[in-house]
Amino acid sequence: MPDPVVRDAETGWWHVGTDAGVRAVLGDPARCSSAPMGALDRVLIGADPPEHAPVRRLVGAALRATAVPDDRIAAIAGKLLYPVVRAGGGDAVQQLARPLAARVTAAQLGLDPAHADDLLRFGDAVADVADFAPADAEAFLALDLAVARWAAQRRVCPTGDGISIVVTGARGQANLRSGQVRSLIRLLVVAGIVTSARLSAGALLAVASDPGLQAEVRATPALVPRVVEEVLRRDPPLRFILREVVGEGLEIDGVALPAGATLACRLDGANRDPAAHPDPDRFDIERDESHLAFGAGAHRCPGAGLARRQAKVLLELVLARTTQLGLAGDVSWERDRHLQGPAAVPLRVSNV
Repeated sequence: MPDPVVRDAETGWWHVGTDAGVRAVLGDPARCSSAPMGALDRVLIGADPPEHAPVRRLVGAALRATAVPDDRIAAIAGKLLYPVVRAGGGDAVQQLARPLAARVTAAQLGLDPAHADDLLRFGDAVADVADFAPADAEAFLALDLAVARWAAQRRVCPTGDGISIVVTGARGQANLRSGQVRSLIRLLVVAGIVTSARLSAGALLAVASDPGLQAEVRATPALVPRVVEEVLRRDPPLRFILREVVGEGLEIDGVALPAGATLACRLDGANRDPAAHPDPDRFDIERDESHLAFGAGAHRCPGAGLARRQAKVLLELVLARTTQLGLAGDVSWERDRHLQGPAAVPLRVSNV
């Protein structure tokens, strides 16, 4: 059972670890500010009401208008999967999940798919910052220069892609300055890659490592979305979200929290809270979908739908084009401070 509220002596953060506690914090922006997330982005994920709402609407409009359809995702995934099947196996992370996330992001934002490797490098650099690790300064500089170039191009000649919608809507709809626009574009470039790749790899790992689950899902492909949801619940790519207590009088799970306290809302803990998810360590695709992998409240991840669809389409395609799927070696796992997910999943596949 997760500890309700515990103070970390090293960081000084108060870790909130129950489903009810995390929902209470994320659902109370008046007393729980998003300011600590500003280290990554101050325009959207680090913004509070009322500034947050127009930016959120702008991002939502951009994502809806440029949604990559399932058949396009399947076409991208199919090209990545072909050499894996032909070789009888490969790494689900490096050969499937990561390049798929980068290419889908490129398609949504209107970027050249030939730059997918650069997008992965950019995503890794931002992930390092999220995990408070030494950042790749060269990659950060390259990302900032690329974002400035993309924004300038769309400002002169908008094309209807995701970046164009953000650039053209920033002034009237969200009243953003040029630096804020670049910060928002940078977030859109890397956020989906960082989390979507981990989710897709996790879904492939779940099925490849459990013959019984694999047989069940092959027999009933409609169960694939349930596999994706259970991966999200059991191993959410984002482990926690930070908030800061505003004013006195906040109490979470019976613990009084002082003004200015930094709260780490543990999505990984809440998703394994037995009060909300009985027998939480068991992988069970019959559970409901009331997990917190994408957060909650006004800041719930606007890209959740696309991340789910990528994992679903990839897993469906792998199952459709193979007759057997298993592990060809040891799986390695990244479980850093802020993010987690498979680092290497060696697959063995057969299509005969």
